[in-house]
Amino acid sequence: MKPAKTDASGLVWHPLGEAGSFAMGIQPAEVGRVKLVLVRSEQGFRAFDRHCPHVGGPMLKCETTGSYVTCPLHGWSFNLDDGGREAHGYRSLRTYLVRLVDRQVFVELTDVTEAAKVE
Repeated sequence: MKPAKTDASGLVWHPLGEAGSFAMGIQPAEVGRVKLVLVRSEQGFRAFDRHCPHVGGPMLKCETTGSYVTCPLHGWSFNLDDGGREAHGYRSLRTYLVRLVDRQVFVELTDVTEAAKVE
């Protein structure tokens, strides 16, 4: 895996892999000890925490509808276009910026302590 890169604004971008290696839909991704959900759709790539902030539901089994993802345990819905905000204003799902550069997918983990433990 290629090393992380820091951009001019100080954001730290970690490579996840070549875009073509990711199927459409929901899949796991990891950067060091940080476990994420990566979603590839017609709108592009999205990344968010692997566990629901409500009671830790498995977001790898979430349903997606447009910009919303719904936890399979209790139906909490989160708007990925609004920073992972829960539909009723409860706790938000942590989301991560994703960008595509030269067909490579990168996720921004500047503020995630565990990301510093990447080998």
